[in-house]
Order: sequence, then structure tokens, then C-alpha cells
Amino acid sequence: MTKRSKSYFCFILFFALSLGAARAQDAAPRGDAARGKALYESTGCYECHTYAGIGSSQGSRLVPPLAFGAFLKQLRLPRAVMPPYEAAVLSDAQIADLYAYVSSLPRTPASAKLD
Repeated sequence: MTKRSKSYFCFILFFALSLGAARAQDAAPRGDAARGKALYESTGCYECHTYAGIGSSQGSRLVPPLAFGAFLKQLRLPRAVMPPYEAAVLSDAQIADLYAYVSSLPRTPASAKLD
């Protein structure tokens, strides 16, 4: 193997490992959709995002959901007027439950276009 091909091989290997690590970070932990539904209702998520998760003038569309890592980040450090849900308010396990619930919501014709 030449020096150039070794360098190329190392680059490809590094890229593949980095890609795998990034996907592992976005993999959603197992959550319980029934508990997530209860949290969705008790924390008032439906008030801005609607019961169907399609959003309103006050909240963005949740269906189809973001990757788990982005979903978690949005809850912890929201970009808009949404209140932050720090770990003292919602644990990572509770957020996994919320994510499982949002992931279980049916896709509407409008949300199917976003897949």
C-alpha cells in the first residue's frame, strides 16, 4: 500500500467512524408513548403545537419529529418563545417519552410532504 492510499484509507475510516458516532448520538432512547402523551397534555405542549402535533401560529410543527438530539436541544435551549425545559423540569427519560409520543402521531398529508 502506498503512502497516499494509506492516507486515503485513514481518511475514509475516520469519516465512517465519525458518521457512526453522530448517528448514535441522535438515536432516540427508548421512551414510553403513553407516558409521553400524559406529559404532552400535562405540560401544555398541545396549547401551541396542537393535539395532532401540526403546530399553530404559536408553535411549530412537531410531526414528523426532529432527530432526537435536535428535539432534546430544542426543549433545553429553545430558539423562539417556547419556555426552556431544564432537567429539573423534565428529565431526559421524560423527554424520551415525549419523543416516543410525538413519533407515534400519525402523519397528515401536509406533514407527509416534509418526510
